[in-house]
Amino acid sequence: MANDFGLLIDLDGTLIDNEHLKAMAFSQAIQELGGESSPELYKDVMGMSGAIIRDRFIHESGISIDSDIYFDTYKSLYEQMIKNDLCIRPGATNFLESAFDAGFKLAIVSGSYKDSVFWIVESLKLGKYFGVIITGDDVKNKKPDPECFILAMKNLDLAPKDIVVLEDTEAGISAASKAGIRSLGIRHLYNQTHDFSLAHNVYTSFENDLGVLIKDLNTLIPKANL
Repeated sequence: MANDFGLLIDLDGTLIDNEHLKAMAFSQAIQELGGESSPELYKDVMGMSGAIIRDRFIHESGISIDSDIYFDTYKSLYEQMIKNDLCIRPGATNFLESAFDAGFKLAIVSGSYKDSVFWIVESLKLGKYFGVIITGDDVKNKKPDPECFILAMKNLDLAPKDIVVLEDTEAGISAASKAGIRSLGIRHLYNQTHDFSLAHNVYTSFENDLGVLIKDLNTLIPKANL
């Protein structure tokens, strides 16, 4: 039986290694529609809402592109890419197993659309770990607004002091802070410039920093005894 403490975990870039695929898909969609673009632009907008990312790529493309056609083109490309190259981040499965066995209530809190989130969870067989899944379709306001984390807390019936958030974006860390929840950050190629100063600690990966991550969780939630 689960105890009265939990983890709210972002999906894209945190649990799964897919931000490079999004970068390529946003860039390639521009190119297919006749513009010029580089995946490097994604580093400036990663973690923002889909609309902001879309508009930034269009603005930088040098041509006039219908936003709906562009986003549909992106989605088609991204969905094909992730079907061919979907993988969980190294060490993440071991971390989930440890947290689950220790009695954490686990929730995915993602800003991505519902179909994508549930397809990933099913494909990687992650459903057994998570009692709650919050997607971008479940909230009106996305990160850095705290709405998604507040909804997850309500569904898990937990207080902020008994929860830790795992995130890979400045927007996610900020949203956690606004919800009164302590957070931990995961670094990767596309979030090197993100401000994680509000996070309790930051790690390079689950694989390399698992011991430190577990130690930090035991410090933040002593009763967890992970």
